[in-house]
Amino acid sequence: MIGLVLALGAAAVSVRAWLGERDLEEGRAAQTGGDLNGAIEAYRRVLAGDPQHADARYNLALMLKLVHQEVEAAP
Repeated sequence: MIGLVLALGAAAVSVRAWLGERDLEEGRAAQTGGDLNGAIEAYRRVLAGDPQHADARYNLALMLKLVHQEVEAAP
């Protein structure tokens, strides 16, 4: 029984990692396409599963800075 619990736990970690990488790629694609808000949402999903994900943290900070600059530049 303990082996089954450990196996299920490992599978959950693998799925979470896969979803995080998928969301990271979605964020990068949104960022490249100029969809800053879409990128922000995707990076936040990555960080929900892995708060220490360095790429997602960096890219989220960058997107938030760019959105802030756009708001300040708006008439």
